[in-house]
Amino acid sequence: MKINRTMREAGKLLAYNFGSIVVFEIIFKIFASAFMVPIMYGVFNISVKCSGIKYLTAGNFTKYMRAPSTYFFIFILLLIVAAYVIINVSGLVYAMDYSRRGKKISPFLLLVAALRNTIRLINPRNFGMILMAMFVIPYSYTILISGSLTGIKFPEFFRKVMLNNKFFIVIIIALYVLCCLISISRLYSINYFTIYHASFTKAARLSRKDNNYNKLKLFIGITIINAVFTLLLLALEALFATTFAGVISKIVDYKTAVFVFNNVLHVVFLIIYMFFSTISTPVIYSFICACFYEIDEITDYTEFEEVRKRRIKKEKHIKDYSKKAMVIVLCLSLVANVAYLILLKTNRVSLDIAYPTHSLVTAHRGDSMHAPENTMAAFQLALDNQADIIETDIRQTKDGEFILMHDKSLLRTTGVNKNVGDVTFDYIKTLDAGSWFSDEYKGEQIPTLEEVLQFAVSNNVKLNLELKPESTDNNYVEGILALLEEYDYLDECIIASADYDSLKKVKEYNPDVFTVRIMSVAFGELGEMEYVDGFSIKHAFISKSMVESIHKNKKVIYAWTINNESDIKDILLLDVDSVITDKPYEAKDIIYNANNGLFMDYLERLIKQY
Repeated sequence: MKINRTMREAGKLLAYNFGSIVVFEIIFKIFASAFMVPIMYGVFNISVKCSGIKYLTAGNFTKYMRAPSTYFFIFILLLIVAAYVIINVSGLVYAMDYSRRGKKISPFLLLVAALRNTIRLINPRNFGMILMAMFVIPYSYTILISGSLTGIKFPEFFRKVMLNNKFFIVIIIALYVLCCLISISRLYSINYFTIYHASFTKAARLSRKDNNYNKLKLFIGITIINAVFTLLLLALEALFATTFAGVISKIVDYKTAVFVFNNVLHVVFLIIYMFFSTISTPVIYSFICACFYEIDEITDYTEFEEVRKRRIKKEKHIKDYSKKAMVIVLCLSLVANVAYLILLKTNRVSLDIAYPTHSLVTAHRGDSMHAPENTMAAFQLALDNQADIIETDIRQTKDGEFILMHDKSLLRTTGVNKNVGDVTFDYIKTLDAGSWFSDEYKGEQIPTLEEVLQFAVSNNVKLNLELKPESTDNNYVEGILALLEEYDYLDECIIASADYDSLKKVKEYNPDVFTVRIMSVAFGELGEMEYVDGFSIKHAFISKSMVESIHKNKKVIYAWTINNESDIKDILLLDVDSVITDKPYEAKDIIYNANNGLFMDYLERLIKQY
């Protein structure tokens, strides 16, 4: 097969116009990200609206796919992706054609010629090239595909859809792989389509006939190039990540290290990824073109020569203004990119997919993983660690004071085997509620409801107050509501309880107070509960249909208590309104990075080993 000789010829083709090819790749990617990506976002969002849903979730994906309009928009999206591939590949084919003839070509001329060639996709005779472009992607853009492993966003939404439709997805992937393998015999069709302006039908026929000469060589060569580039990319990123994690963890504390690690690695990985993605496709197509020219030398293309001459003549006229035009295109693309990024950051532009990034984080008894639960230290830490809501529990002492304590007994957190309702507040003040957690918090006291209200008001933080009434209590619900009213906090808090009668009393006192029913397992029509605005349910028992039913009745649903990363990601995809957790900082970080690739997740966890 003499792959080595073909590789050397490919190197020569690439080297002759290497500078122009690299600049073309950079300009094209800037141009594509500025215009094509926002257009794809827009088309997708329109398709969601036309299917009769507001946001696409794992739950309504089937409804989206049943809408006839969806398939029209899928065709439009395929056309855009095909245009991206054909523009990129056409430019590279033109560059290799000039290199073979020993002529230099400017980057702008490559871009204009590629754009003109891509317009031919609109011709119905060339529709087949749209599918051909899709089958070319695995051969030409392996680095782009591997980007989903190295940190390019791959939404958890799609992972959930795949898990819920395993058989269907496996069949689709298998068919796609089969089509890609079959398409190897038609890979030269893009060369005929580009250089000789042949229609897709004729280009595919010629490619299938000619490719019988070196089909195996073509496949093996492309596979080797892609494997080398992908392994180099992964090895370089893994090496940098492990080295950087080891260094940074020895210089700063854990939280700072995580912040620095995440931000620096995202920037560095993006640079590495852009470098490889800029270089890999030209290298692959230089090899494809080298193989094509081996066939080209023994094939008669007399019928296309006149077309080729006219194309080259037109390209000569473009050269006169190519430099100025290139600067204009580059500037416009950069401006469009900046505008797009600003709109993206300000949430003016987004996909209408219910990404797991809108859910609030509720700190369970404060930051109870890193400080003693239900103490001012835990509440302050929850605030510092970006919790959206702080959850706490209210109990009443023998003399009527409202304090923050989860258990009925004081034993677990203070070491005193007495019930809260059997002791006075003066006695409560003598207890140590921090030593059980660690020596660092020795002497931490049990706070009162009034203390935490002062803290919440001064820091503008929302509280989720769980009512825990007991038989020893006196004027329990009314006393709490009166205190909340005194601090003008009734509209700012959430009142939760497992006791439905307590929630009924709250609503009778003030119907505008937001109430949440706490339940371990939920059955039946939850939306019909009159005195409840939402539900707090153990995460293991929350289902897609439950969330849809609750939201349909315009109520909210909270999931408790989740500390595991995979559980948090799974529950977010069900579209819950808040995640209740003992680790608010970690939960916020998981939500923020919920769409990261698998490999990026692995790299970010490396720092935790130090």
